[in-house]
Formats: sequence, structure tokens, C-alpha cells
Amino acid sequence: MKLQKVIERALIDANFADELRYKAILGQRGGKGSDEWRDFMTHFAKDSDQLMNFTAMSDPADSKCTATTSMTMMVTSTAACTTTTTTLTTSIFCGGHDSPGPEQSS
Repeated sequence: MKLQKVIERALIDANFADELRYKAILGQRGGKGSDEWRDFMTHFAKDSDQLMNFTAMSDPADSKCTATTSMTMMVTSTAACTTTTTTLTTSIFCGGHDSPGPEQSS
């Protein structure tokens, strides 16, 4: 799994982050079995077997995915300063089955 490397690159390379975001949207819209989904998942798979696992469909109902994004904001204020922490979380669901996406392993 290349998840950590992909995240590290996206954090320092704005163009790569934009490309990854674009491919994620296309993949989500195309569905799990689509070429767009496969193109997005190639960033995370360590080899062709893992890519096949990320893109394999066992049920036609698995072909369409939906994404839910939520944002949490915490503001802490003192007399000296104000700190704001924002967390953006996206969950992807495919065909009614929870699909957490690429899992991290060593």
C-alpha cells in the first residue's frame, strides 16, 4: 500500500493534490468498476494484485459510489490568542457497502 507516500506527496505538491482530487471525483462518479476508479486506485495499489482487489466488483450494485463529506471546526480563545482547527472528513460508500478505500499496511 502506498497510502502514506501519496499523502506525503499531496501535502507538498499542490499540482499532484489537485490531480488526485480530480481523479477521486471522476472515480467516485464513474463507480467502482470504471476506468476512472481504476485510474484513481493506481495511486494506492502496490502491485497489480492489490489494484485488482481495489477495483474488483462482486455485485453489480457495487458499481456506483457516493461520498459524504463533513467538516468539524474547533475554535479555542484565550486573552493572548485564538486558535482554529478544521478537520475535513470524506467517507465513500459503494453499492450500499461501506468502502473505506485504500487501507494502510506495511
